[in-house]
Amino acid sequence: ACDLSTFSVGQEILKAGGNSLKESIDELEKISETKWGPAKIARGESTILGPRSFSNISARYVVLGVPPITPSNNDETFDTTATEDDLHYLETTLRSNYRSALRLVKNTG
Repeated sequence: ACDLSTFSVGQEILKAGGNSLKESIDELEKISETKWGPAKIARGESTILGPRSFSNISARYVVLGVPPITPSNNDETFDTTATEDDLHYLETTLRSNYRSALRLVKNTG
């Protein structure tokens, strides 16, 4: 889902970006429905918002990426239940996320 307000870091990003960031996120097309709400960016992928003025963010573009979810879906602590396959999935998806974001930045200029 594209709800940054569920995590403290996301709340800070939304606060800094103001209404223009929230509006840009709201304008993204829904690609599927999840138990957390509508998904607007696929897991392991990124999107770029802008050019636009985003309140207290001194950039004209904002890159949003969807990282992998740990097996326990707990971002606050290390997941001790993760298997080697789980860790491989997490690493592969996170790498995909970074590559997608860097590709967008490179192509945007």
